[in-house]
Amino acid sequence: MAAQIPAGLPQPLRHPAIGEVQGKYNKGVIQYLGLKYASLEDRFAEPKVLEYSGNEKIDGTRHGPTVVMPSGSAKMEMGFIQCQLPELDVPGMSDLNGLNLNITVPMEGGSNLPVIVYIHGGGFTFGSSSYPHYDQSKVIELSAIMNQPTIAINFNYRLGIAGFLTSQELRSAGYKPNRGLLDQRAALKWVKRYISGFGGDPNKLTVVGQSAGAASVNFMMHSEEKLFSRAILLGGSFLMMKPTTLQTAEEMYGAVTKTLGLDKIEPRERVNRLIHMPQELLVSQISKEMTSLGPALDGSIVPTAATFAEIGNSSTLLTPGYTWLERLHIIDSQSDGTIFSLVNLQFRQKGIKNAFSSFVLEKLGQQSGSTFLSDYGFTDSTTDTEAVSHITDFITHIAFYAPAIKIAETYPGRVSVSHFNERNPWDGTYKGKTNHLLDIAFMWGNYNQSYQRQNWTVARAMAEDLVSFASEKDSPPVFQQTKRDVTVYGPSEEDISSHVVAWNDEATRRNFSLFKLADAVGGLDTLLDLAHGFLAA
Repeated sequence: MAAQIPAGLPQPLRHPAIGEVQGKYNKGVIQYLGLKYASLEDRFAEPKVLEYSGNEKIDGTRHGPTVVMPSGSAKMEMGFIQCQLPELDVPGMSDLNGLNLNITVPMEGGSNLPVIVYIHGGGFTFGSSSYPHYDQSKVIELSAIMNQPTIAINFNYRLGIAGFLTSQELRSAGYKPNRGLLDQRAALKWVKRYISGFGGDPNKLTVVGQSAGAASVNFMMHSEEKLFSRAILLGGSFLMMKPTTLQTAEEMYGAVTKTLGLDKIEPRERVNRLIHMPQELLVSQISKEMTSLGPALDGSIVPTAATFAEIGNSSTLLTPGYTWLERLHIIDSQSDGTIFSLVNLQFRQKGIKNAFSSFVLEKLGQQSGSTFLSDYGFTDSTTDTEAVSHITDFITHIAFYAPAIKIAETYPGRVSVSHFNERNPWDGTYKGKTNHLLDIAFMWGNYNQSYQRQNWTVARAMAEDLVSFASEKDSPPVFQQTKRDVTVYGPSEEDISSHVVAWNDEATRRNFSLFKLADAVGGLDTLLDLAHGFLAA
């Protein structure tokens, strides 16, 4: 007798390489949740893409466990957005079973459909495919309405210590650096190998990375292997989140092992303890150190650190990914720097005006430093509160806006630029501003019931453009040397959902004078180093 399908569930998918995969209905789509994409022998092991017998029976009706990360991170990130959604039913974190992904397909299915793969941000410290604001149902339902049916995927990757702690000891023991980035590659390889059985085309993968996820997309473009066809950098790049040196990583390793009480034991035992220490201890005792962990220069996965001066040099930094990527789209937000204000500047507000002014004058010299401070509105009467706002603007301009324009200017293939200017409609510190992470709240459509219809028009425009970009239909205008057009989303309160303007049109509401200022004080890299240096001080 055939097995009975529980009420309210679709028929299991018969995947030719995997077996039976049971999905669930959700908002006009079918989702296959918590599918494990790679196995791990231990906490620091290299991921191995899963293989199947062809006769598996997999339950994909519930999200899988998260990777090891601080508790309450979903609520914290929604706090940045300033509007909470109900959290989903998710198992606890898991060292070995956190590498899982979710697949969302149109209700009617299909074959050879384009695929959108989302890589979350979170500073390489927190983030999960099970965050409610990352649910991809709305966009995939919309893709069917647009008659451009599309599949969407999001996944977990190792974070913090498990994903990025490295040292000579760990490498000598056979543990590679940048394991979180290796996980990302493994997820994409799983998708390319198995997505056709879900109706997707492995040759039509669009990767969307947000914040640290955008930097990850840049890092993956160092791969000789073509991992995706199109890419969207959303609120981040490898200029915004620079990799650390191995020397800095070694210092961080020392700080972590000392905090854990492992600094006095011999190396082999120290590595063994790190591998087998309870995962809860890793989170509870070293959260401060975890916030500083991220990709490191390893000569392989991350062979070099990007600079403004080098991004146009195709013989070093930009190959091989710039040769195999078919289309690149870069989107920044009008106040992206607010993320650094939230996690750094607000805790240093007392005395920050004098501290920043002194730092600038020391690093740039009296003449260039004074020019910089004047351009950013620093005067004798500037308050600490005003100084935080000015510094936030500077970080937005140099770490988000300038990379968008300069990468587009030097990119050798087809590239587009968009600016997100919609204002936060919810009560909180950033109400009325286009703060970091607001783009995700609008693009995925999970807040459609939480804002006014005028806001919805911007969200709809972004989602439609995402689908069309992935479907290779109507795409944003190409950013060309002779015609530098950009798309601007919002603000809706001025009856703007989206429109196309010249890159230096006043309607973009961007700081074009930054580039002139950079020429006067030593270049964009000098300003970027200034921003990174003050944030790390």
